[in-house]
Amino acid sequence: MSRFFIVCLILVSWACTSEDKDTQPLDPTEDDTAQLNAALERYVQGYLAYQRTQVRAGEAVGSCTAGSLSIGLQDSIIQVINYFRRECYLPEVSLNTANQAACQQAALMIGANGGSTRPDPPATWLCYTPAGASIMASGNTLSGREGTEAILSWMLDEGVSNTATPNRRRILYTRAGSFGTGGNAQATTLWTQDSSGNQTNLPPFIAYPPERFFPSPLVPKRWSFSIPGADFGSAVVSMSNRLNGQSIVVQKNILNNQVGDATLTWEVGSLPLPPPAGFIPYTVQIENVLIDGQARRYSYTVQIFNPIR
Repeated sequence: MSRFFIVCLILVSWACTSEDKDTQPLDPTEDDTAQLNAALERYVQGYLAYQRTQVRAGEAVGSCTAGSLSIGLQDSIIQVINYFRRECYLPEVSLNTANQAACQQAALMIGANGGSTRPDPPATWLCYTPAGASIMASGNTLSGREGTEAILSWMLDEGVSNTATPNRRRILYTRAGSFGTGGNAQATTLWTQDSSGNQTNLPPFIAYPPERFFPSPLVPKRWSFSIPGADFGSAVVSMSNRLNGQSIVVQKNILNNQVGDATLTWEVGSLPLPPPAGFIPYTVQIENVLIDGQARRYSYTVQIFNPIR
């Protein structure tokens, strides 16, 4: 219950910054209202309904016992992941229970060694296992986050070492088929190496935040745009507030194509966020994206809405 109140207080504080006229919402059309209500329902039913942060895995660091997560909690983690994938128009992934033991061992190793999530843990680590080390080398690992709250941290992908959004890209990988997960009160881990996913009916691009009404609590400061096989080396990105035409300052990051799909990422400064029940549309334009040697231009709009009613 205490965590719920904390979230509400944060949301209200965002709403209190929306006094400037630039942040006033558009008068929604009937269609906008229907889409916004549908997005709110998806957020409540697909994201908030699965928030579980009290992890009781039965681990014991002293005896190097990894414990295990309940199937219910594992399923909640996958459900939250699939919420983000559906919002980005991607096929859902399934739960891979075969890797749960290795994910648990990785979480145990993190907890036993001061919360370190280094991808190359030495064999001298407390509670070291090769299986746990393999998860740390190739999956998502996060210290200090329990259960489903880790998913949002991965999707936001903050920090100077995550400018290429590697964690988000694994979660939104177009070829992803199934994920395994583990965790305890100290850490959460995610196995993301299955690339047998459905390759039909994929969107023309994967944007985060996506091209639709999207709740403000899930909007990152680091945005991304992915297309399998694309060349973003000469791409130019720009953004504007469609309410007033004001340009948004963005900073393009250095490319890194070693994880997931080819992805362009950029930093966005402080965005005006909408007041309760309001929304603000932000238009993104990306030029000079090379697809099979041909330059392409993309334009889409993210309608950020405040879920507080």
